[in-house]
Amino acid sequence: MSTFENERLLRKMEPKIRKTLRHVPARQREDVEQDVKLKVIEASSNLRYSDVPGFFRLAELVKEEEGAYSTDTQVRPSKESPFSE
Repeated sequence: MSTFENERLLRKMEPKIRKTLRHVPARQREDVEQDVKLKVIEASSNLRYSDVPGFFRLAELVKEEEGAYSTDTQVRPSKESPFSE
């Protein structure tokens, strides 16, 4: 991510970070705030948006997944089962 994108992300998260920092002792807030912001930037840099499938590819993947669970492979209780109706 670019510096601009990191700054934009941190601005969006600022209210949540500040709210969470209220639970941290005053002496440690600045250090914890810096640590949290660093972790957010590190985590965002690990995201790979290019790996996210597009809509049509996602639809294909869902269809393939549904095929793996076809109705022919469902387990049905036998007549002797206490759970049958």
